[in-house]
Amino acid sequence: MNDLARQAITLALENNWKRALEVNQEILLSDPQNTAALNRIARAHLQLGEWKEAERISLEILTIDPLNSIADKCLQKCIALRASHELGGEVAQTIKTARCHNFLEVPGKTKIIALINLGEASTLARLDTGEYVQMLPRQHRVAITSLENEYIGRMPDDIAARLIFMVRQGYEYVTAVKSVVPSEVKIYIAEVKRSTDAGIDSFPFRK
Repeated sequence: MNDLARQAITLALENNWKRALEVNQEILLSDPQNTAALNRIARAHLQLGEWKEAERISLEILTIDPLNSIADKCLQKCIALRASHELGGEVAQTIKTARCHNFLEVPGKTKIIALINLGEASTLARLDTGEYVQMLPRQHRVAITSLENEYIGRMPDDIAARLIFMVRQGYEYVTAVKSVVPSEVKIYIAEVKRSTDAGIDSFPFRK
């Protein structure tokens, strides 16, 4: 990865979308078919509310690489925004609000958790606030991945142990990105199904 690509990823993590757009366009001057830069450009346009341009670029990427899953994901977002526009919806909102936008805090049932052992910066740069993610309990750890199975990070050990126990009791959860910056990703987790046998809080209140 060259310096411009690293700079573009950092700018995206800082939500500096206009500058990120400029840096990625600079990359294209020497490499017009750089699909990674094109994907970042499409994402920047989407975050700036310029979904038509994001759609055009996503289609361009798919002509270069028909199996590019990142471009396909962006295109689906654009299609959703186009439908919203045609139905009179609010186009200025990004796809974030079509996801988990009500981080309701319920004592014992919800928690906001800062992940540890974060994944690649390029993966974090593609995350949106409110984006639903997957919680994958293992024997001793709980990993968090995107819906495309890209590793984001993992739960701290004490919380992981608690969640592994609760899942084994029949509890179910939904997880979404609460916030993301270059050095920290926070996940919102909410209990959506409680075991009738256990009947205990997922996240007991501690004084």
